[in-house]
Amino acid sequence: MPIDVWLVAEHRSRSGSAQGPYYFAHKTATGWNFGAATADGWLLPATSACVACHSEAPADNLFGFVPEAPALPETKRPDGG
Repeated sequence: MPIDVWLVAEHRSRSGSAQGPYYFAHKTATGWNFGAATADGWLLPATSACVACHSEAPADNLFGFVPEAPALPETKRPDGG
């Protein structure tokens, strides 16, 4: 992932009925910063659990699907070249 990207994941209860918390990650030049917030926007205390768990992730400290950059549409110059 490029530097200065933000990722946010909404977590729900196993039944899917309860919202939050929201987990977020921000990639900086020195690595990832992790945090969490309640569904109504209150920040939760930071812990080292996110860093410890994500250090075992397979790619760039991330788990699951990592999107690829979208393909750019083919374009032609105005002169047809």
